[in-house]
Amino acid sequence: TQPVVNHANKGLEFYSKGQYQEAIVSLNYALETEPTRAELWGKRGKAKAALGDYLAARNDLIVAVKYGDNDAKTHAVLAWAN
Repeated sequence: TQPVVNHANKGLEFYSKGQYQEAIVSLNYALETEPTRAELWGKRGKAKAALGDYLAARNDLIVAVKYGDNDAKTHAVLAWAN
C-alpha cells in the first residue's frame, strides 16, 4: 500500500541525509507492516548507532542479518556494537 512505501522511502531518505531521529520514526512505522524487510532493520539499527544507542542498534542489526541483510556496513556496525 502507498502509505507503507512512503514511510519506508522517507525513512531511507532521512537516513541518507543524516537525519537519524526522523529516520527512526519513519522506519518504526514502516516496520509495523513490513517486519521482515531486512534493509529497514539495518538502516534503523545504523541510525540508532549513529545516535549512540548501541544496545538498540545491536538488536536491530541482529534482526537485519536474520532477514538477509548482507550489507558490509551492517555487519561492521554490528561487530562494533557488540
